[in-house]
Amino acid sequence: MTLKSMTCEIAQPQLTALGDGELTREAAEAVESHLATCTDCARLRTEIITVRERAAAWTVTMPDLDNRVMQAIMFDDQRLLLDEMRLLRAEIEGLRAEVSVLRRQLSSRLEMPQWTPSTRSDYPKMENDPWSLVRS
Repeated sequence: MTLKSMTCEIAQPQLTALGDGELTREAAEAVESHLATCTDCARLRTEIITVRERAAAWTVTMPDLDNRVMQAIMFDDQRLLLDEMRLLRAEIEGLRAEVSVLRRQLSSRLEMPQWTPSTRSDYPKMENDPWSLVRS
C-alpha cells in the first residue's frame, strides 16, 4: 500500500494497533503520514489516547474480590460434584436392582432339577470312550 492510497477507512481501524505498537514499520509510517494530513483521523487518535490514559488511571479496590471469586468457583465445583454423586447413586441403585433380579432368576434356576448325563454302565466299554474321558 502506498502512502497516497491510505484512506480514513483503512487508517482508522489501525489506530489502536498503532498505539499498541502492533503495526509493521511500513504500515505505521503510512498511518502516521495519513494522520499528518487528516484532521479527522488525528482527532480520533487523540480521543483513543485520552481514553487509554483515563482507563489506565482508573482502579477498582476490592480487597476480597479474589476470595469471593475463589469461593464462587469452589461452590460451582462442589455443586457439580454433588450433581455427579447424585447421578452415580441413581446408577448404583439401578445396578443393585438388576443384580437382585439376576440373583432371583439364578436362584429359581438352581432349584429346578438339573439334567445329568447317564452313567452308561449298561453299555459295553469301548477303548477311547468319550464318556469315560469326561467322567475321569
